[in-house]
Amino acid sequence: MCLQSVVNSFGTNVIAGFTAAARVEGITNIPMSGLGVATQTFVGQNYGAKNYQRIHNGVKKILILDLIVSVAMSLILYFSAETVIGLFGSNMNGEIMVAAKRYILAIAQCYSLVAMLFVMRNTLQGMGFTYANSVAGIGEFFGRIAVAFVLTPLLGFDAVCYAGPAAWLLADIPLIIIYLFKQHKFKKLALMQKEMATE
Repeated sequence: MCLQSVVNSFGTNVIAGFTAAARVEGITNIPMSGLGVATQTFVGQNYGAKNYQRIHNGVKKILILDLIVSVAMSLILYFSAETVIGLFGSNMNGEIMVAAKRYILAIAQCYSLVAMLFVMRNTLQGMGFTYANSVAGIGEFFGRIAVAFVLTPLLGFDAVCYAGPAAWLLADIPLIIIYLFKQHKFKKLALMQKEMATE
C-alpha cells in the first residue's frame, strides 16, 4: 500500500505501466515459486524421516535449479520486455511503456534474489520453523518502506523499480543465516547417523 501510494504520485501513465509490469512479474515468478513450494514438501518429508544429509543435498540442488530458472526468466524479460508487457496491457502510449520497461528491467537484474527467497523460506518452513515466513515478511516490509519513503524523493521512479529487489535482499539475509545455522546442526546429526550405522 505504501509503495502504491508513492507510485500514484507519478501520474496515471506511470500507474498503468507499473500495473502492467507487476502482472508480468507475477507470471514470471510462478516457476520459481513452484520450486519453492516443492522444496517445502521435500524438506518436510525428509525432516520427518530424519534424512538430514538428503535435505542438505536436495536443497543445494533445488537452489541451483531455481537460480538457473531465475536467469532464464531474467533473460526473457531483458530481451523481450516490450513484447511481454504488451500482452498485459492495451492502448499503451510511450510513457506507459517506458515506465513498465524500467520496472521490468530493474527486477530482471535481481531475479536470483527472489529465487533464493523462495527456496530458503520454504526450506525452513518444511523443517517446521514457521517463523521463517514472518522473518521474510518483516525484511520485505522494511525494504519496501525504506524505498517508498526514503529513496523515492532522491531517485524518483527508479527507487520504486528497485523496491522489490531491496525487499528480497533484506528477506534473504536473515533466512540464509538461519538456514546455515540449522545446516551446521544437520551435518553433525548426519555424521552421527553415519557413525552409528557403521558400528
